[in-house]
Amino acid sequence: MARRRRFRSAPRPHLTAAQILEWADEFKARFGRWPTRKDGTRCLSDTTWSAVDACLKNGSRGLARGSSLAKLLLDHRGRRHKKYLPPLTPALILTWADAHHARTEEWPGQDSGPVADAPGETWSGVDCALWEGGRGLPVGSSLAQFLAATAGPATIRPCPG
Repeated sequence: MARRRRFRSAPRPHLTAAQILEWADEFKARFGRWPTRKDGTRCLSDTTWSAVDACLKNGSRGLARGSSLAKLLLDHRGRRHKKYLPPLTPALILTWADAHHARTEEWPGQDSGPVADAPGETWSGVDCALWEGGRGLPVGSSLAQFLAATAGPATIRPCPG
């Protein structure tokens, strides 16, 4: 029986976070958005965004283990990712709600759109975090219930129904 020869492929060059960020900046300039691991677009002639994400997670090609493409872009470019949203506090939500009320003379609800004082946040997202108990908040409330409990029933008007 003939022996099979094993050929080793040439080692792949090391990557750096700075290189990856440069490629991500070029991707954003070209496509108007940040890359994700699901983008099949190659950032090098032989490397996909999925491969870059895997290298960041596994610590291969000279990169430290335990990161991801999403985390790298969050840490260095401020790109929000649903897996890495910042925690919310009752005091922060009340500050945003008071500012909303001062601007519109109405308390925010889940359909009030973006939170003006917090880029990337929406009142729907705040309501969801209160309901599901995400982002450091206790489970089982809603934005309306939270505001009624903290601001008192005299300031919250019931929805017309």
